[in-house]
Amino acid sequence: AFLRRLDVIIPFAPPNVTERWLIWTLHLPADNRVSPACLEEVASRCALTGGQIRNAALHATLLALETGQPLGDAHLEEAVQREFRKAGAAFPMRQVSSNGDQMARLRRFVDQVS
Repeated sequence: AFLRRLDVIIPFAPPNVTERWLIWTLHLPADNRVSPACLEEVASRCALTGGQIRNAALHATLLALETGQPLGDAHLEEAVQREFRKAGAAFPMRQVSSNGDQMARLRRFVDQVS
């Protein structure tokens, strides 16, 4: 019923790897400490839309502010995992960070059970 009310429907192709990398660089803060290897892996293995990338970049920034640390690989990874959980999809990459941070692991656990 909703689609019948639209006069024009414009299909958009999902961004390719290069476009995803560019979208990430546009949305991450300039002073981020995300490693080039992590950003490249996220862009190549995580087929997110532009809106999902924006949401993940914002969430990663908020996670970094919450911990009082510069935005790094662990924040980005956690935010991307959250986007995949929201979409009901499996996370398509190995864990980039070391998982040594107990608070990050606890947050992931709470997110999974809630």
